[in-house]
Amino acid sequence: MEKNLLQANAQSLVDCEGEHHELDISPGYLIMIDGQPCTLELDEQTKDIRFFGNQCSVRCTAKALWYALAGEQARPTAQEAGVFIAEGLLLSERLRQWRQVLENSSRQTLSLLEQELPKLPLPHARLDPFTEELLARCPDRVSPEQLHTLVCVLGRSASDIHTWLENRGKLVAWLACTEPPETAAQEALGSFQKTKDVPAQEAVPRSTAETEQELPAKRPTFRWTAETIAQLKAAYRQQSHQSDRTVDEQAQAIASLYDWPWQSVRYKIFQLHLTTTEQQANEQGTIALTPGAFLWDVKVDGALQRWALDYPYGHCAFEPGTLCIYRDQTYQLEHVNNSQLVVTRVESPDQPLQPDVQEPSLMEAIRASA
Repeated sequence: MEKNLLQANAQSLVDCEGEHHELDISPGYLIMIDGQPCTLELDEQTKDIRFFGNQCSVRCTAKALWYALAGEQARPTAQEAGVFIAEGLLLSERLRQWRQVLENSSRQTLSLLEQELPKLPLPHARLDPFTEELLARCPDRVSPEQLHTLVCVLGRSASDIHTWLENRGKLVAWLACTEPPETAAQEALGSFQKTKDVPAQEAVPRSTAETEQELPAKRPTFRWTAETIAQLKAAYRQQSHQSDRTVDEQAQAIASLYDWPWQSVRYKIFQLHLTTTEQQANEQGTIALTPGAFLWDVKVDGALQRWALDYPYGHCAFEPGTLCIYRDQTYQLEHVNNSQLVVTRVESPDQPLQPDVQEPSLMEAIRASA
């Protein structure tokens, strides 16, 4: 047999089920079954050959493949068998070389990409547009009062908001220390040098009693009792006639009078609902709403407005039906929510109707609280 079996013309291949298929192998070793390109695989157990492609799947024995290429009467010689083995080894060696070339090229390409591509920054947390705009409009130095207002408006902890401000290059102006850190460090260094210059035999340890006398006395922990609560109510009742003062100012005045922490006094005022007692009402039985830094959503006759009041969210304990005054206009309270009020305008014959006034913006309310 002198012909090249792998480049023979189309032959008839009989599969395992006895059906005939047209087998053709092109000069480029492209296998065609019934005119469809396909590839083949060898079953290691049965030694059967399976041709498969997108639209064909044919299974035949190795003997049927030989008969389709060489004929049923042909028998291979030792020369032809050696050529088949050599061609198979040659194809295997070429595949190994191509595999090695592809691995080297992929490795070099990856190293070049790592050198040329720019380093991408690490992802950071993105906030909603309202929070981003609010933080951007804050000044470079944020006061503790403004930080407290941000906590109430955004509903997040002070540590989270402080971290957001630091990431945007803003500082929080905390309360200054009574003694600068530099002065304290210099004094500590000077005392250490004096102690170092004294000989060891002259250094006498001081007693514990002397050390305790030099330490400043600790301020006792403040706790509310029945007597202090009665004093708070009496003091607030005396200052309730000053309607132009905010709750913070009244709390600071009471705290300085009794040497109490003013934050505890302010919290207790809202906890006892002293801002809604009868001492704040005038002769007509109305309550004057105190302006402040907390923005409340107020529906006035169905129209939504925003009022800056001095009542923290959730601490406005007015009862429905209460008459209140805001910006020289009388309203009747219909509903109280956590941060929303529903009121109706009360027209008085001796009080002209006031036009709606543009409410201050959020940042103006924050600056006003500073």
